[in-house]
Formats: sequence, C-alpha cells, structure tokens
Amino acid sequence: MIHFTPKTFTHNQTAEILAELNIAAAPDGLNLIAILDESVGGLDITQEKNTVTVRYDKPVYLYRALGLISEQREPEFHISESARFNTNGVMVDCSRNAVPRPETLRKLIRILALMGMDTLMLYTEDTYELPDEPYFGYMRGRYTQEELRSLDEYAMGFGVELVPCIQTLAHVNAALQWPVYHPITDIGDILLVDAPATYALIEKMISACRSAFNSRRIHVGMDEAQLLGRGKYYELHGDSDRFALMSRHLNEVVALCQKYNFEPMIWSDMFFRLANHGEYTCDSPIPPSAVKSIPKDVALVYWDYYQDEAAIYDRMLKAHLALPCPTIFTGGAWKWRGYLPLLQMSIRRTKMALASCVENGVRDVFTTAWGDNGADAGLFSILPVLQTQAELGFRDELSDTELSQRLKTCTGIELADFLQLDAASLFPEQGDFSDPHKGLLFQDVLLGLLDHHIPKDTVARYGEWSERLSSIVQTSGAYRYLFETAEALTQVLILKAELGVKIKSAYDSGDKAYLKKVAEEILPQLITRVETFRDRMETQWMEENKPFGFEVQDIRLGGLIQRLKTAAKRLREYLCGDLSCIPELDETRLPFGDAELGLPVSINHWSRTASASII
Repeated sequence: MIHFTPKTFTHNQTAEILAELNIAAAPDGLNLIAILDESVGGLDITQEKNTVTVRYDKPVYLYRALGLISEQREPEFHISESARFNTNGVMVDCSRNAVPRPETLRKLIRILALMGMDTLMLYTEDTYELPDEPYFGYMRGRYTQEELRSLDEYAMGFGVELVPCIQTLAHVNAALQWPVYHPITDIGDILLVDAPATYALIEKMISACRSAFNSRRIHVGMDEAQLLGRGKYYELHGDSDRFALMSRHLNEVVALCQKYNFEPMIWSDMFFRLANHGEYTCDSPIPPSAVKSIPKDVALVYWDYYQDEAAIYDRMLKAHLALPCPTIFTGGAWKWRGYLPLLQMSIRRTKMALASCVENGVRDVFTTAWGDNGADAGLFSILPVLQTQAELGFRDELSDTELSQRLKTCTGIELADFLQLDAASLFPEQGDFSDPHKGLLFQDVLLGLLDHHIPKDTVARYGEWSERLSSIVQTSGAYRYLFETAEALTQVLILKAELGVKIKSAYDSGDKAYLKKVAEEILPQLITRVETFRDRMETQWMEENKPFGFEVQDIRLGGLIQRLKTAAKRLREYLCGDLSCIPELDETRLPFGDAELGLPVSINHWSRTASASII
C-alpha cells in the first residue's frame, strides 16, 4: 500500500483517483511533488527515499502517473514515458438506444485518466437537447444541457477533453422518423442539402454544443451518405454532381462551426466513396479536381476497424495525408456484434493500426465503441481495448503481461478474466467473425433459419465457457454484472443452440417421445433461463445506461419467450392429435444466404434471424 500526504492532494479529482486505486492518504505517507512541465513530452517519475517527483506536460498524465506509482515495489525507481500522440481517446456511442448515465461517464472519465487518455467523445445523433425542438431525441434519453455542462466540467478536472460528436448529413434516422422533420429529409436518414431549414436546424445543433462544451473540437459526422441527392433533392433539382453537393454542404457546416468557434472534423469515407464508385479502402486516389473542393479547415477522420494487413492502413493513411486537411485515425473496440465484445480481434487490430499511425506520422487517434442494433454489450466490457489504446500511446510494444498489469491497476481485473467475455474465442478456428451467439439466441426453434450453421460441438463449448464465466463472477468486483450477464447467456445457449436441429430431426423421424420431452421439460426450462438472462440484462442496462432503449431488449427477449411458449403449445397440439402436422417443421431447411454449411454464422441484426418475414 502506498500512502500520500493529504496536503499534496486537495482537489476532488485526485481524491477520486486515489479511491479508484484503493490508495489511502496518511500523514506518515509518501510525499509527492507534482510539476506541470510542458517540455517533458509525456511524464517522468522519480522516487528517492520517501519523495516521488512527477513531471508531466498534460494534467491527465499526472493521474496515469499515480497508477504507475501504485504498481512499484522498489523504494527507489525512475519511469519516463514519451507520448506518441497529441490526442488519444475513445468515442462512446450514445445513440444506438443506450445513452450512458452521467454517473457511468464520470466513472469512464476516471478510468481514462488513470490510463492516461485525454479525450472522450460523445456520439450523439439526436440524444442531446435542442432548444425549441421537442421531437429531437424525444423518448430517447437525450442529455440535457445541464448534464452535458456538468460532465464537461468534471472531465476538465481530470484533464480529459469532452468532445461533441453529432451528425449533420446522414445517420439522423431517429429524428427524421417524426413528421416535423420530413420537409428536410432527402432520403432515408439523410438531411436535405441546400434547404434553408436544414441549416437552421444544424445551426441549432452546433449552438447547443457550444453552450454545453468547452472543447474547440467538434465532430460533425457526414459518413455513409451513399444516397445523397437521390431522394427529395433529386425530385426538386434533378441529377447533380454529388461530390459538388457534398462539398457545398460541408462548406456550409464548416462556416457554422467557425461561427461558434469550433474546429470541425468529419468522417472521410464519403469523399473516397464518391470518387471510387462507393468503395472506401481502395487503391484509387481522390481526383485532383475533387481534392480542390474539400475545405482545408476541416480534419478528416479515417475510420477502419476491419483490416488485418498493415499495408492497407499504410496505404489509406498515405492517401489521407496527401489531402490538404489534417488527418485523424480511429479504430474500433468491437462491442457491436451482439451481447459480448470481440476483444482479442480488437486488441490485435488496434496494435497494428496504431503502429501504422506512428510510422506515418499521424498524431491524433481515438477508438470507437459503437452499439449497432440495440447496444447489447456493456460499455465497460471493452476496457482491455481501451487499455491497449492507452498503453500504445506511450510505448512501441505491449505484451499481454504488461497489458494485464496495467488493466489490473486501472480496472481491478486482469486481462485473462476480461478475455472470458470474448465470444470470438468460442470458435477461434473459424476466424474473427465466427461468434454466432446473437443469431442462435434469437433464431426461432420452429423455423430454424440457422440450422445448417451450427457445429456439432456447440453445446459442449458453451458448457465449458459457462463454467469459466461462473468461476470469475465471484472475483469480478464492480464489473460482476458483466460476467453474470454473459454467464446467463451461455446457460440459455446450452439448451437452445442445437434445440431447433434436434426438434426438426425428431419430427422428421417420428420420435414423439423426444418431442414430448421438449414440450414438457426442455422448453419450460429454457424459458426460465431466458427470463434469467433478461433480468441480468436489465441489471446491466440500468447499471450503465438511462432506462430509455431497454424497451427494445424487452420486446426482443419477451418475443423470444413467447415464441418458445408457442413452440411448446404447437408441439403439444401435434402430440395429442389436434394438429395433423406442423407446417414450420415440414419446410426444408436452406442455407443462410451463401454461408458455408456447418460453419457458424455471425449475425448481429435481430430481425434477420428471428423471422424470415418482415419485422
């Protein structure tokens, strides 16, 4: 145990960091001298006898230093770390149903400070308050201006910059569902370019961000608008040069950002897609004529979390650096493929991508934590990826041992335990996207859309995995709820993963004894396990998020429970002769798209596996 003198620490932020580290202040403790020194280029720690001197050039590095000091066991030591990036952080998705509670974000800010990460970006499509726009973020758990101001102030106390991330072109589908916004809708989730009302709304967005955030930086989105100009804009103006349309719109938004003293950044993919027939990571550069139309006062964010080849990162970074705008890179902490994160893949790709950034001189980086299709996975399930992102901000190489030590300091849990949440480890021989858990959870036991893609040893693997998770629950501290949720999910899949295949086989062979067992024993037990999983999910959701959005989990899991009850009912009716057949079981099972037979299919979209009908 290391003790620090009370006089050294008088502000609340440091006291909270000490609490995270379980370090107590004591009059006879270690004396710490903290010196803000911009020439350090990172941090420098020296302990001699009972005095520790920390020099650091960013306030957040002092908190990282406290964590490093707590790890030392020698009476004298020296640690020097040079920062490899100007800014390093994480973007949290606050728009895919899950809106993290302010208390959750405060906890994350403390963890980021301990890790030495200086940026937290809040991705809010419509989940922030706009004056005089009651339908913007309506019933979505939007942040109030006061909540954001309070978070911004709290983050600044730790040296963490809170950066607003909004959408000013596409990905505004939640807001555009309301009739009040139909006049400024081009097509789908895309705003109508050139319409004065569009820019009036965008100015409200930027003004609201200025009121809540102190940061000079703002992310204004503009990604994945492939249908730009193809809807109402086409009806009003006919065909148009979409590159010119994109550039004109961007210039308008940049001017609004400058009006409110913001330095904007955007996702870069639309410029590459428009120049290369819809492709992003391609060999063809943006034509010089198109480059001229890109505003120089906007940073381009190259986002990529898909590559396992360093050459692709290198090529794309060079293509960005050839443009007249600053380049930022973002990778991904994969929590958007279902209820469990893909940690090992995320860590591997983070290491590769950040090495490429250093090699190419890109000095601003962050990682994304999306929540596609309902934000099923817990936010804190990706802490090992954030720790990796943080450590590679100060070192060239990172071993699992080093990562585990730092993770233990900053979160209280070692890497090996966290990796038990990694669903990709279930079928590692099939590659990164072999995790089938969400599809197997929601596929109907009578319809069996994935029945051709369930390896024979699936149940055994889930059983082994469940035992490992159960053993970690007792020692997982503040993150116990993550492991309990994962363990409850595996208990469901032990019964359900192969059940549809077995029901179909028994029906085809006339094995009514097994069908009777399914109806009277297995399905009731499975329903109980799904109910337990639903309850664990509620605990996890309410621990991390505002209640809005959980209704989607209730609808999906409640629908699953009802379908299991329906399956039991139809089997009983068939067994007693009320039904001469079960048409769903009479249907021949087909492969799921072009997926290879016998191999697991990873599908994150609930509607794709719950039914072949339109939901």
